[in-house]
Amino acid sequence: MDPAEINKVFIETESGKDIEDRPILREAIQYAQAKKYTLTVAKLDRLSRDVEHFFRMQKQLGSLFKSCDLPTTDALTLSIYAGIAQRERELISIRTKQALQTKKKQGEKLGKLSN
Repeated sequence: MDPAEINKVFIETESGKDIEDRPILREAIQYAQAKKYTLTVAKLDRLSRDVEHFFRMQKQLGSLFKSCDLPTTDALTLSIYAGIAQRERELISIRTKQALQTKKKQGEKLGKLSN
């Protein structure tokens, strides 16, 4: 295997949950496609927590996609992990709603405080 070289770094702060408003990710994908570079992400679940979005990206990039937290996996294994990431997103939402309901029942005021 040839040594890897980082050609450009893209830093995005958007959540892996938010799939539509990801200008930095779009730019990174376009850059990788234009140069025929491999798009490498630190963690799969930071890239996307939506299986459909993940499959669209995988179709766009094909084998030119890698995730540092799963460096030796194939397309099937990556898709399984994408499903797990999506389920975790759902569980986070459920836990957050339950915690907010509990706080509300305890009489805590929720929402933004206005000055």
